[in-house]
Amino acid sequence: MELFHSTLYKILLTTFGLGTLVSYAFGFAKIRDLIPNGYKVPHPCNPTSDIWIAVGSVIPNGQGMQNPFGKDFEESGSTWTKDLCMKDSDGDGRHNGLELGDPWCQWSVNSNAPLQLATSHPGICDPLESPKCVGKNDWLQCPSFKHKCQHGIEEKGVQKIKIQFPKLSVPVVDHSYVCMEYDLPYDRDYHVTAGLPIIDNRNVLGGVFLYACDAHSNTAASKHPYECGYKPRGDCRNFLGGYSKRIPGICFHRNTGFKIGRTGCRKVVLQVRWDNQNHMENMIDGSGLTLYFTNNLRRYDAGTKLLSLTHFTIPAQRPIYAVSTTYPSQCSLVQITSPIYITRAFNHMHQYGKQERVEVLRDGKVVNLLTDERYYNMHNPKTYWHTNPVQVLPGDILRITCVYGAKDSKHPISWGHLSTNEICASTIEYYPKSSWTASTCASFKSIPLCQLEATGIAKGCNFIKLFETLRKDNVTHKILKECSDGNLCNPSCKSISRAASAHPCLKGDCLSLLKSPVTSHNAKLETFFHVLNLCGTERSLQVIQQQRLND
Repeated sequence: MELFHSTLYKILLTTFGLGTLVSYAFGFAKIRDLIPNGYKVPHPCNPTSDIWIAVGSVIPNGQGMQNPFGKDFEESGSTWTKDLCMKDSDGDGRHNGLELGDPWCQWSVNSNAPLQLATSHPGICDPLESPKCVGKNDWLQCPSFKHKCQHGIEEKGVQKIKIQFPKLSVPVVDHSYVCMEYDLPYDRDYHVTAGLPIIDNRNVLGGVFLYACDAHSNTAASKHPYECGYKPRGDCRNFLGGYSKRIPGICFHRNTGFKIGRTGCRKVVLQVRWDNQNHMENMIDGSGLTLYFTNNLRRYDAGTKLLSLTHFTIPAQRPIYAVSTTYPSQCSLVQITSPIYITRAFNHMHQYGKQERVEVLRDGKVVNLLTDERYYNMHNPKTYWHTNPVQVLPGDILRITCVYGAKDSKHPISWGHLSTNEICASTIEYYPKSSWTASTCASFKSIPLCQLEATGIAKGCNFIKLFETLRKDNVTHKILKECSDGNLCNPSCKSISRAASAHPCLKGDCLSLLKSPVTSHNAKLETFFHVLNLCGTERSLQVIQQQRLND
């Protein structure tokens, strides 16, 4: 294909002269002034970061033939018309206006019609891995991973270490997961810069993934492989990346590195996923990763955050069901102390997951996409690279939306980490690590837990004040304790319970949060709930809450 483009270039140069060729290339680039979001059309090889300059050409910088959108644009008289807007030039199922951020075809060169983000290229069928795009993009050449990550692999002073499984027998099942823990060098501080796969058996290897353990984790590394399911143990869930069909390796931005060693991470968990749908016997595999690291520390430490929604339920037999939550501005104003820059992101759902998107909102508008996965496959995860890092400012909002398809499920699907449960999460890699102080970016149902760290207030409930009152009000606690110990509801406890029933902390998701394991053990709170139950108040609250859900 490269030879073809080189030959075409020479023919044009010889036949028409250099001036004509430059004019030809400039013509493709000039389309940007005549279409919505023309200067922001994403490059399909890296849609979250790179831009395709010559929107109508098969080559990003304008050399080459017209792509399908370029042909349709020329046929429309080189004008953005409603017919061109509604046309699906690349055949990916999304009309040109939708891809360019003008879904209602209201934009024109001289108009001030509001635009959404340009989420994809109108002349290139995408996502590239979509079944609809088979055979439609054969002319497209994406840069190799090694080429994009030369700064992490070939940088002067970089060392490498092999983190690899011993030869293991592959189970005769469709999918299986095995983990093994490895100690890292800790004689001094280092930055991890990159990671390349060691592929031992392509017939069964579905993926190799690396998880960093918390820096304060002192548990000795297990030297033996063990079955681990989807996730390794709780203190080793900082996802660093790995290898699969859509994740070519690990590559940290040239300004950053993941700190390991004396003051950083000292242990990682390597997870291998085997795909053996053909149930082949006597399969052996010993795959792994080559990890690149250096003691020439980069300017910034890279950090990771897990943006997630928890404790939701997907109704049975629902072909489409969406859940969404935010890391709100009340949190980012307090916890993002200076601008941060997103460099990578990974989506996480289970078998019912269909689509997932993470957006950055500022002043009520979507200003960037961190992920936009329209064909999610838990067995084929994807990396979203931001070679031009996405800036997030104090006060910005991060919004995650997950879409599921559960039409074949006979029972509701609950949130959880088991294979029969579902999750909605995205790992976000950023720098500088020190500029984002939040310990959690998870939401419990509709309550972003970061609000409890930042302000102590959520859904009208002042949790800090509630626990302070519980701690100080010994008189009320004594009355409640007598009722609880005697397992009866006297008039005083009934009066307290009735008054408490109007409290915002005892309603809806706030009540669920207080009763969940997420809330730290509190003896006074447990006594209080016991009395509410004795006096019938809690049962009344539950009935009212269920009625509201049914309505």
